[in-house]
Amino acid sequence: MNINEWLKNHPVNCKYGSPLGDDGEPGYPYNPYKFYLQRIRMVDGDYDPAGTYWGGGGEPLWGYMGEDDQLLVRGFVRASSRGSAKERILETYPNADFYR
Repeated sequence: MNINEWLKNHPVNCKYGSPLGDDGEPGYPYNPYKFYLQRIRMVDGDYDPAGTYWGGGGEPLWGYMGEDDQLLVRGFVRASSRGSAKERILETYPNADFYR
């Protein structure tokens, strides 16, 4: 699953300007999700491919996405590396695993 492509194919409503950040779609914290984890390619330095504004500077933005039988779970974290991003996600989803 390519998270950047998914975001591009699911643009946010920017009728009144871009939204600030994205809360994602949270799941049940203790489910054993298997997440795709990818660094988000920023557009014009501050926007994700869906058109959400994240602001410039700081650590890179990482997106994670996975499914269970009933729902799509997705979210975002700021981290300096993929390993750090995994650690931050595991704070919320301690039973999660990740695709390579």
